[in-house]
Amino acid sequence: MASLSSSTLGCFLLLLRGLLHTVQQSLGRELQEKGWPFFWMMACSCFLASVIIASGLAVAGTMCEAKHWKWVALRGFFGAASFVTSVMAAQVGAPLGDVEALRSMNMVAAALLGHFFLGESLRQQHVLAMGLSILGAVLISQPAWLMRATSAHVTGAAWWGYILAPCSGVCQACVFVCTRKAPTTSPWVQALSSHFAASL
Repeated sequence: MASLSSSTLGCFLLLLRGLLHTVQQSLGRELQEKGWPFFWMMACSCFLASVIIASGLAVAGTMCEAKHWKWVALRGFFGAASFVTSVMAAQVGAPLGDVEALRSMNMVAAALLGHFFLGESLRQQHVLAMGLSILGAVLISQPAWLMRATSAHVTGAAWWGYILAPCSGVCQACVFVCTRKAPTTSPWVQALSSHFAASL
């Protein structure tokens, strides 16, 4: 029962994260259009959060095991890369719905990376789910080569968004793998890594 409860909580938190990320992307585009320095503001916010988290960890005496430093650092790098590429995908003009649909490729990447790096089983239902995820992402984004027409809402630099969004999803899948590789590391230490990397 406890395991089921944890799984349910994890699913809820992932849904909440997705919602908040979409809101953040939308706000980022609005700020960019109004001439606000969005990335500079985010860097300052992440640095401030890093200082607060690091102070709390120092007071609590929470440390990261030496054998996990590599994975914690990589988690920070991939977390920052996932965030930056997703925001850039939205800011170059790609529709938010398309960006999030293509970012959902992280499920496919996570399943494959989990199989090769964590030894997780890859059963038929996983392969089916991956295939449906890819098909759904393609149909939602409505590429011109499939619809036999030039998409009216995607022009010029916006096409970069269709490259950056899947890259963001792959980076997010790498975050999951790095987190699993450092299972005994405090979530706050891992959060510190991501916030600090995003501030650079």
